[in-house]
Amino acid sequence: MLKAIETFQHPVTDNQTPEYIIFSHFLAGEMLYKTENNDSALLQFEKAISLYENRLEDEIKERIFWALYNTGNINAQIGEEDKALKIFKNLIDSDEGEGSLWKKMSLESYQSLSNKISYENYLNQ
Repeated sequence: MLKAIETFQHPVTDNQTPEYIIFSHFLAGEMLYKTENNDSALLQFEKAISLYENRLEDEIKERIFWALYNTGNINAQIGEEDKALKIFKNLIDSDEGEGSLWKKMSLESYQSLSNKISYENYLNQ
């Protein structure tokens, strides 16, 4: 069974894999996310990230950062707020993407979620 999975996954992780195939993995996650199919979107984003996290092309790295940002949003929506905060913090602290929209939005999401948690903690005192 593992050999079959390795054989199946090999072509999509090969360095010669066309970008449109790579992008389709991220687009599938985005479509699921936009239709609020959060569980499936989260799995698809995590799969795409794990398949291509070692690629060096700028466009692929950009897709990975957006996928991470979206996983943070999904985790926040499903109540995994600590996980979401960690994802946003990692994106904010990344050496890459200075001035990028995903980094700015990660900062906004981190601050908003932190404020929400602080307010809820205040109300529960």
